[in-house]
Amino acid sequence: MAILNRIVGIPGAGKTQRLREHVQRWVEVDGIEPADIVCTSFTRAASQVLRGRIPIPTGNATTLHSLAYRALEAPLIAEADKDLVQQWNEATNGAYAIGKHSTEALEDAFLAEMPTGSKPLEMYSHWRATGRQNRFLEEITRDFAKRWEDFKAQTHSMDFQDLLDNALAHIDRCPGDPECFVVDEAQDLTPSQWALAQKWGAAAQYRYVVAGDPAQGGRQIGRHPQPVGGRSGFRSSAGTQTLHAVDDFPGQMPAARNAYAQFL
Repeated sequence: MAILNRIVGIPGAGKTQRLREHVQRWVEVDGIEPADIVCTSFTRAASQVLRGRIPIPTGNATTLHSLAYRALEAPLIAEADKDLVQQWNEATNGAYAIGKHSTEALEDAFLAEMPTGSKPLEMYSHWRATGRQNRFLEEITRDFAKRWEDFKAQTHSMDFQDLLDNALAHIDRCPGDPECFVVDEAQDLTPSQWALAQKWGAAAQYRYVVAGDPAQGGRQIGRHPQPVGGRSGFRSSAGTQTLHAVDDFPGQMPAARNAYAQFL
C-alpha cells in the first residue's frame, strides 16, 4: 500500500517545486521509472503546468477525467461527440441545447469544469458531482435528467460525470498501475473526483502524494473543502502519513499551518 504524503501551502509557496523534488528522488534514488509515476490535477491547464515541471512522460501528467477515459477504454462521450450533440439538440427542439465540443484529441479535451452550453446540464452535473442533497436542483433538472439519461442509454454513451462514477465503481487501479500517484491542487476536487483519487492513490504500489491549499478548499461551486486540510479518510487510505508544510511566506498562511499542526 502506498505511503501517503501531504504537501500543504498557499499559492506560490513552492508546492510544485516540492513535488518535483519528490519525483526526482523517486527516480534518482529509489529507482522508480518515470513511466511509473502519474500526476493528476484539477484542470487540463493545471496538468500542463505539471508537464512542464515534473520529469515524467507527457501522458502521465493529466486530469482525472482523462485517466478515467483511458481506464474505461475510450467510451463515447455524449456532450463531446459532435454528432451526438447535434442529435440531442434536434431531439429536444433546442429546449436543452448544449454547446459543441471539439472532438480532436478527445482525451486531452477533458476539463474538470462542467461543460459549457445547457444550463440544466451544468446544474445536473454539479448536483451529481457534489453528491449533496439539493431539492432545488433536483426539481429544476428533473425533466432534463430523465431525457438525458434516456438519451445516453439509447446512444450507448456516457457523460463527463459518468466517467468518474464508472471508474470509481469498476476500476480498482489507475491506468498503467503506477507505483507513484500524485494529486496536485487537491483542494479543488469535487467529492466524486476526490473519491476516485483516493481510491487510486491508495492502490499505488509505492507513494501517494496530495498537494494543495486547504484555505482555498470549497470556495468554488462543487469543490470539496477537506482533501488537504481535513480528516477525510486519510488515516485509513494509507499506512503512513508524512506531512510537509511549505511556508515560504511566514505569517501569510495560518490556515495551512493550522491544518498541518493538527496532525503533528
